[in-house]
Amino acid sequence: MAGRRRNAAEWAILIRELEASGKPLPAFARARGIRPDTLKWWCWRLRTKPQAAKSKSKAARSNRDARVKLISVAPVRDCPQGEGAEVTPVWELVAPTGHALRVYDRAGLRVLKAALSSVTGNRRR
Repeated sequence: MAGRRRNAAEWAILIRELEASGKPLPAFARARGIRPDTLKWWCWRLRTKPQAAKSKSKAARSNRDARVKLISVAPVRDCPQGEGAEVTPVWELVAPTGHALRVYDRAGLRVLKAALSSVTGNRRR
């Protein structure tokens, strides 16, 4: 009975149909070409984690609707102002390859927060 893959929201709809039908789970599942054990598992899953289906489908929509905005960046040489002067970056991001992005302006913190918020889907930790 290999069928198509369904997301949590689709399983939730099927479970509501099952409950409305009044049929036993095995008969309902077989009538729709679904393995009864799979339907039983989704009943358990969605009852124990009701927010999981909603948040995952919402996250999938936001990822699908998200757009990447590219901005122009002019790289500059990382050198202190004047002889013997040492400037400390406000923040620094170093890639595993060794490439580093250093921001010296405090206004750059707003940019960093916006970038991280965008990458993490606006989740707070």
